[in-house]
Amino acid sequence: ASASTCPGSVHVEGYGQSALTNAGSNVPGQSVGSLEVGADGAIVAHMDARAYFSDSCTEGSYDHTRYSGLKLLGQTLKFTTDISGAGCGCNAALYLVSMKQNSDISSCKDYYCDANEVCDVSCAEVDIMEANNRAWHSTLHSAQDHAGKGAGYGGGSGWNGPRDFNSQQYGPGGSCIDTSMPFDVAVSFPLDTGGQLQAMKMTLTQTGTSCPLNLNLDSYAGMAEIHDALGKGMTPVISYWKSGDMLWMDGKGSDGQGPCAVDTQRCGDSVKFYNFKLEPLPGQPPLKPTPVTPAGPATVPPLPPLVSPVATLPPFVPIAPTSRTQVQLPPVKQRPAALVTQPPLVSTSRWSNRIRSSTTHMEPAVAPIAPPTPITPSQECSAKNQDCRNTHCCTEPGTQCYQKNKWWASCKETCTPGVVDPTDAPEFQSPWSCKPLGQRAPSSPASTKNDAKNDVVVVRIRQGLLPQNAKVGTEATLTIGGKKVRTKIIGVQRGVQPSKASSSGGGSSVSNAGSTSAWSVVSFLLTLMVLAAVGLWAWRSRAGDAAPEWLKNFPNAIGATSTLERWRRQRSTGAGPPGAPLPPPTSTWFLNTLDQVMNRNRQQQDTPGQQGRQTLIW
Repeated sequence: ASASTCPGSVHVEGYGQSALTNAGSNVPGQSVGSLEVGADGAIVAHMDARAYFSDSCTEGSYDHTRYSGLKLLGQTLKFTTDISGAGCGCNAALYLVSMKQNSDISSCKDYYCDANEVCDVSCAEVDIMEANNRAWHSTLHSAQDHAGKGAGYGGGSGWNGPRDFNSQQYGPGGSCIDTSMPFDVAVSFPLDTGGQLQAMKMTLTQTGTSCPLNLNLDSYAGMAEIHDALGKGMTPVISYWKSGDMLWMDGKGSDGQGPCAVDTQRCGDSVKFYNFKLEPLPGQPPLKPTPVTPAGPATVPPLPPLVSPVATLPPFVPIAPTSRTQVQLPPVKQRPAALVTQPPLVSTSRWSNRIRSSTTHMEPAVAPIAPPTPITPSQECSAKNQDCRNTHCCTEPGTQCYQKNKWWASCKETCTPGVVDPTDAPEFQSPWSCKPLGQRAPSSPASTKNDAKNDVVVVRIRQGLLPQNAKVGTEATLTIGGKKVRTKIIGVQRGVQPSKASSSGGGSSVSNAGSTSAWSVVSFLLTLMVLAAVGLWAWRSRAGDAAPEWLKNFPNAIGATSTLERWRRQRSTGAGPPGAPLPPPTSTWFLNTLDQVMNRNRQQQDTPGQQGRQTLIW
């Protein structure tokens, strides 16, 4: 028997109930396998199954406008999968295609399209997962890019597939993802500061392990097309199939590091997908505009009568004349009250637009009806780290709703325009515009006393004076004008060149700089003096008797008692202590140094002991 067109529906937290529509055929001419929704809400896909998430489903018919179009820019889709029975040669897939926008019924008779034209129609494709219990692939495809850009592990036959992790980390008994048990998948589509798709980011996690596997697909040539497809809305697809030629996904590759040498096609009867959840990324645009609805029940209350319920009004008689011309109005005929049907209230939410028409007795107005009251933000205030663009108010005392950009606003105590908030997630750290929305929440009595101590200030510290262990959360004490202030560091930016010290508070820096400069001058002068003395001494030593008289007496004539002079005489006469070898010329540097040491106190009269010590040098 053929599979039912409408096998059931699944709940997606953060989105609502989504119907499932079975494919018209797996491939042209081949029947589709069965798919069902279990009692626990899990989607159970059997071999050769393929099904599409849909807004609604009609048995025996297909309409591309009924398929779901998830707008995932700035969103994260999470789910749990169990592919423990899918071995080499099996492919359990969950991916996105632009089916809702495809008006070509295709050769599968169900409007299916993908980047590889399985049913002869191409469209953009985002493969969140094509996997088995040995290999994993995540791939971006523009409509005409069959290969796409991928990440994960496995694949290759004479070439190498992605190697972002290995068989020790992912596989049966893997240290990070043990595929013999269910595991969790999260896929995000963050935007950059310009509002363009930045990347597709994957995270695989499993209860009991602490090493998530992360994938980042960015810098794709077709990213603009993927951005456009996600912005218009893409249809999630679940499929399960097998092939003896699946080595492109799970082969060993030319490096031999892939998981499967042969596709044995040992595939379990089914794979499972469940626990679907959709949530916005912090600082990113929501999936759809948040509906603003009245606080009361969604019916139109009876309007109070505008005039007294009588058939005829008396003529107008002014109480006190306020102008020179008085005009009496003719009687106004009043019709009986009529039963007027009001149009239904329309919600922007796909799941809330089910309000029936309401009927109420309304009295026709004598004057034109006033225009409707403008929609104001909901008075359900937002907590910290929640988007407050629609509420314009905060629940926590003393906080204000500040707008960061057109996609995000949050409740904060303070906000500095143009400054990055270090508490934002790394991928969303961009400057805040700090436009206030609404009024600041009243402060509690306890917090009012401490408001003056909770200011955010920017302190620039001379490079090298900031301790290397300074980090966010560290408590510090600042001395300002002789007063000590307890602070906590909320952000550190190193490498910023300091500005000139101000006249107040720069005393220690100036004194340190002054002492350093003075010491540099003294060191320079001392070095010059030493070099001059050494030069004069060397000149005198080399010139000998030919030296000028003033040089012979500099600093004092030391005659034949100097070490170098005695060495010269020994070389010319052969004199010296018996058995004492002549010092080699290469020791000149040593004798020069020794001569400086021995003659540093030459200005004092030599003592007999000193003379004796000199005679004992050799």
